[in-house]
Formats: sequence, structure tokens, C-alpha cells
Amino acid sequence: MITKKASELRVGDTFYRDGYHRPTPSDWKYTVKGLQRVPLHDFFGKINDMIEINAHNHLLGPAKFSLGVDELVWLVD
Repeated sequence: MITKKASELRVGDTFYRDGYHRPTPSDWKYTVKGLQRVPLHDFFGKINDMIEINAHNHLLGPAKFSLGVDELVWLVD
């Protein structure tokens, strides 16, 4: 497994969300079904890019969430 930024994910990649701690077999993994870059305004009006991910969770099914462009994830080989 290697760490990558959320902006480097591609459709079909399987990953674990927590990029700072090596995942354990009990952690939830996701397979990317779709990606979209979305601008988000913070409290002070600054625009931050986020990656909106449509994924399939291997335990619960479909999932949709946003990650920061530079947020780290563990990519499964």
C-alpha cells in the first residue's frame, strides 16, 4: 500500500480514507465510482478545492463524501 493525495485518485482505485495511520484489516475500504472537483468557500470567503467522491464501501454499499485536494489516502495495490 502507498499513500496518495485525494486529487491523484482515479475511477476504479480502491483506498482507505485515513492517510496518516496505516490501515488495519478491520478498516473500511472504498472503491471509487466517480470523482468531481468542487470549489468550497470557507468562513472568510477563500475558495478551497475539494474532491467529491462517489464510492462503493465494501461493507455498507454506496457512499458519497468530500476530501481535501491534499488529503492523504492509502491506495490498495
